[in-house]
Amino acid sequence: MRSLTTSFPGSAVILLGVTTIVVGLAWRFLSSLWSSRNVRARLADPRPDVRRAAVAVATNGGLARHAARLLEIARNDPDGSVRRAVAESVRRNVWEPIDNPSVLELRMWAEGRRAPADENRGERVLVTGAGGPAGVSVIRALKAAHHTVIAVDVDPLGAGLYLADEIDSVPPVDVPGFVDELIDIAERHGATALMPTLTEELCVIARCAEDVAAVVPLWISSFESLEACRDKWLFAAAMRDAGVSVPATGLASAEGVPGPWIVKPRCARGSRGVVAVDRAEDLRTAIEATDEPIVQTRLNGCEFTVDVLVSREGELVGVVPRWRLETKAGISTKGRTFSDDGVLLGVASIVGVLGLEGPANVQGFMTDDGPCFIEVNPRFSGGLPLSLASGADLVGEYLRGILGRPLRPERLAYREGTTMIRHFEEIYA
Repeated sequence: MRSLTTSFPGSAVILLGVTTIVVGLAWRFLSSLWSSRNVRARLADPRPDVRRAAVAVATNGGLARHAARLLEIARNDPDGSVRRAVAESVRRNVWEPIDNPSVLELRMWAEGRRAPADENRGERVLVTGAGGPAGVSVIRALKAAHHTVIAVDVDPLGAGLYLADEIDSVPPVDVPGFVDELIDIAERHGATALMPTLTEELCVIARCAEDVAAVVPLWISSFESLEACRDKWLFAAAMRDAGVSVPATGLASAEGVPGPWIVKPRCARGSRGVVAVDRAEDLRTAIEATDEPIVQTRLNGCEFTVDVLVSREGELVGVVPRWRLETKAGISTKGRTFSDDGVLLGVASIVGVLGLEGPANVQGFMTDDGPCFIEVNPRFSGGLPLSLASGADLVGEYLRGILGRPLRPERLAYREGTTMIRHFEEIYA
């Protein structure tokens, strides 16, 4: 007796297979549709205990699917226990990216349930460096949370200026009177918090932190900590003394530094002035062409950045490691969040040695011997949107810290494996 397969022509077998797949997909779709309708019906049930149970089912795996209905319940349900169930479910899903307006409103509503009345108002946040990638990212995050943003930059065409609510201009940071002008801007616009996004500005502001804080609240690291980050030679020396893995580093010399090499300014922003050198005979030219150069062994491996938020007590409250899968002009254009205990321990050591507070980003490479760290920027990074999209509300919690409110670690949890693919976006003025 022939088998069933051989008793049919080949085309019939293919048709049978396709039909089976279609029926299966249709069944899954109808089951999902029935389940969604059933959940919605139970969310509207007159019995509070049924509505509470439906909230748990509706939020299992995320808020987005039933976000609009949950938001309606949060605002209008007459039973307090049901509203509390929604609030608790929202807090359990802090990992979920905020790419749905109803999800964002749910989070804000749940936060408002826990916050005193004076914490519910939108703040007026003064953001410096509005034209840079970090400034733009901070402005967008603050706007999404319904705060008023006052943006300043040296460049009148800085992109972030055209995303903000109010704008002003500042002189270059190395011009005397920069801090005085910043204080005047804060007073004129009634700023309730200050968020600098450029390391050079942070170092200048730190010298006059008390004068600034008398007008507008801010929260930054000490000048000594900031300078140890800005000066890559000081950073490498401090890490070496603390036993943290860093590449071999020489000051204006490659003595004791194995090749291939990286030559870069001792103090510089991003990838400016960075030169890769493969041949020993080219080293002298690269060193002479670089302002206050340091020479480091060029590392192999996957590059990473870790966005962090450090409490005033030096505790690493928020930490989001992400691979820099592709970079352009020193800015991550493709990335993915990940988790690694060695990276976490290294970052904790670094922020502790430097005495950092507030936001920072730590950069390094994953080598065959484990993570090796190359620098720290004591500010938000240009790749911050990926960390925010993975669920870590670094900007919101930093704002709370500026205002003297306790940080909440549960708001800084992130989702591993979130991927970012960046593209250009135009602004017309």
